[in-house]
Amino acid sequence: MTATMHERQAKKQPSTRPAKEQWVDRREERLSVGKEMIETGHVKLHRYVDTEPVEQTVRLSHEEFDVESVPVTAKEPVRGTIGELEQEITLHAERPVTSKETVPVARVRLITKNVQEDMTIRDEIRRERIEIEQDQPPAASNGSLKSKTRQKK
Repeated sequence: MTATMHERQAKKQPSTRPAKEQWVDRREERLSVGKEMIETGHVKLHRYVDTEPVEQTVRLSHEEFDVESVPVTAKEPVRGTIGELEQEITLHAERPVTSKETVPVARVRLITKNVQEDMTIRDEIRRERIEIEQDQPPAASNGSLKSKTRQKK
């Protein structure tokens, strides 16, 4: 008897849930912006040898010979005896001498540097919207007929 009474009470209470529950998910996209390191190119450092003409003036000297003859008077004593004689002198001259020396003038290398900048990303995302339509009975008080009411979420 108790079970029947309980069943009657359950039937009399208004049900707030539909007989079969169906849920509708509302979804939307979210934009996630990340970062990745990519290779953007290569840089090479080459060392070449260029040849260019140079010019530098230097003053050089050299010796030349000249014959000098001075008259002698009879009053001066005669030196030596009569015979053959040879005299030799050495002449000198300066000539240019060049030498080359390799000297360091700079040290060069390639390095990377991290440069930061702000970039605005533009894209589109999708978002679902739920609308609810509800049938309503005609309103008696104002005389107008409204068949459906919509609610947005």
